[in-house]
Amino acid sequence: MPPVDGDAGLRDRREDIAGADPLLAAYQHKRANLVRFFAGRMGSRARGEDLARDLYLKLSAREEEPDGRAPVAQLYRIANVVAVRALTLRLHSSGGGNLPAEVGFRGVGDVSDSTVQGQAGSR
Repeated sequence: MPPVDGDAGLRDRREDIAGADPLLAAYQHKRANLVRFFAGRMGSRARGEDLARDLYLKLSAREEEPDGRAPVAQLYRIANVVAVRALTLRLHSSGGGNLPAEVGFRGVGDVSDSTVQGQAGSR
């Protein structure tokens, strides 16, 4: 399906913005990888798409000037913050519980008092 005039204008605007901002340019170049990055952490491609969109909105709303150094590394650092924030919100909205095992966090109940005392005594 050929793009309608509104789509072409939006695409042109995105290209103009990305040309001026190395982080947005990196986002557009790595978008498919970012969706996979988020989907792997959230367990859903749809949620990965949502977080990729949230990342784009966060990047486009920034007021500070991009420094242009290692934009892909900066992009993934920001993406990681977005993913952790989404996981934290999911944890709080579910009324507690544990974060998914693949995140690598341990719940408070995973450490026994004897383990803590043993670690304190060995210092």
